[in-house]
Amino acid sequence: MAGYGWTSYDTRIGGVYLVNDTGNKVDIVTQFSKPTEGNWGLRVTSLPRENAATYQQTSLFFYIGLEWAEATMKCVKRVSGGIACTGTTSDSGDFNILILDHQADGSSSALTTVKSMTAAAEGIWRTKSILSQELKRRSPGQVSLEDQPGQGNLHFVQKTFKGAFEFDVFFSPDSNTIMTSDGLTQAITDGRKGFQERFSSMYAPQEPFTTAEYSRFSQYLLSNLIGGIGYFYGKSRVDTSSPEAYSENDPTFWEKAAAARAHAVVEDDGPHELFSAVPSRPFFPRGFLWDEGFHLQVVIDWDMDVALEIVSSWFRLMNDDGWIAREQILGPEARSKVPPEFQIQYPHFANPPTLFLVVAAFLEYLEKPA
Repeated sequence: MAGYGWTSYDTRIGGVYLVNDTGNKVDIVTQFSKPTEGNWGLRVTSLPRENAATYQQTSLFFYIGLEWAEATMKCVKRVSGGIACTGTTSDSGDFNILILDHQADGSSSALTTVKSMTAAAEGIWRTKSILSQELKRRSPGQVSLEDQPGQGNLHFVQKTFKGAFEFDVFFSPDSNTIMTSDGLTQAITDGRKGFQERFSSMYAPQEPFTTAEYSRFSQYLLSNLIGGIGYFYGKSRVDTSSPEAYSENDPTFWEKAAAARAHAVVEDDGPHELFSAVPSRPFFPRGFLWDEGFHLQVVIDWDMDVALEIVSSWFRLMNDDGWIAREQILGPEARSKVPPEFQIQYPHFANPPTLFLVVAAFLEYLEKPA
């Protein structure tokens, strides 16, 4: 893998994500757009790299999972083409998803299979493992899923094609307002233009960093910061023992604290929810209290309302003693990325209060003349 990330991203309208897969000799571009409230569209484009074989065969999996215990969805192959899915959740109500091949210039047609199943709601995040198990069940030499569209809470859509390929995914609460491919094309064009114009007006290049490569690099940094903002939910593991050794009154407190941690009383705290940016999506895909104060120094300039939502989300994690866990490892998916010895949060551990930098910035904005 040579690289991956957002080349442009706006919190309100979407952006462009690029994956340079040198191992499989293919570049994948995903263009995401949110033109209206509740509706979104996604265009996935696969482009063989220069060293790829002529008409190289590629298989791509797109999955839809519902992590609510009572949620359900049904997917069917339409006679007119494409895949139509309808579902409902207790939180969001009814929704519709439509997946269509988009025949762009030079693209090929694809063999499409749909595998619908019911999995444990709390294990939907293990999608990669579930997919691997499904492929292993196939006969030797078969690399495609069994074509079984239907009811379930986890649906895999496999696209197998030769050469370049492109398909669209549309989401809407109302089937009558779902986007079209032409509408998505226009929304993507408008979104990229709007991002470029706004970025140039907000962050005018300064000497000597005025050439195009510096502009692209700056846009990449901003886009991956705000493109990494996510929603997290689950229980945190906290030591509730509060021994005297944690008071840090003794000159050798760290030695006594280390010994006390061996007898920690660890409990699940929560569940909690958090809306936050992250230091690194592949390596640290969770909220860090200290880091977030610095992240928001950038976010507040780009989207004040989003920054305010993030700060509010962090402060809602504060307990009765005014403590916020420095690292928010919420739920089993988050814990799967952290060695066990680092999962427990200790109330005597604190971070510098960098969120106050953001609060101060809010006050400065309020004091500016209208």
